[in-house]
Amino acid sequence: DTSNQSSYSEGISEVEPNLFLFHGGPNLLGEIPQPIVWAFPHNYHLVKQYPNAAATIYDWIDDLSVFPYDRELLERNHARALKEATMVTCVSRVLDQEAKRVRSDAIYLPNAVEYERFARQDVEAPDDEEWSALVGGGKPIAGYYGALASWFDYDLMDKVAELRPDWNFALIGDALDGSVND
Repeated sequence: DTSNQSSYSEGISEVEPNLFLFHGGPNLLGEIPQPIVWAFPHNYHLVKQYPNAAATIYDWIDDLSVFPYDRELLERNHARALKEATMVTCVSRVLDQEAKRVRSDAIYLPNAVEYERFARQDVEAPDDEEWSALVGGGKPIAGYYGALASWFDYDLMDKVAELRPDWNFALIGDALDGSVND
């Protein structure tokens, strides 16, 4: 994926033992034996630039309506990916059920977290008054990081927060469709 230029430096880096992340143009991937190309709705059209031997994982990470890209491109990429990709993964059960209409072998692969990375106590907090108030009260924090859109169950979050006044709740992410303020 070359869509997030600021997050990674150009080239290949080992992110975990024996797991390498490539960031750059497709021309270098021709030299990698049996590459796996991981693509999303907004960049699946770039798959054709990679070697024919590449296995392709299409990761359907969200409803197409929330992406800030050309709708025709997204729909074309999505339809093509469901037909052609080596593997199709879906982040939600709703998307998985929809994908299974075309690809019975689609895999439900929900978001997850590495608990150890978030349980660390030695992380320096940002210098921000709201953040300090949130974490300084000694309450447990239930957090969500991701897209905030109409499909997020804000009513459920409100009900849980009412039932747990001894906790703090934090929603962190882009408000994609204005529903967070409803």
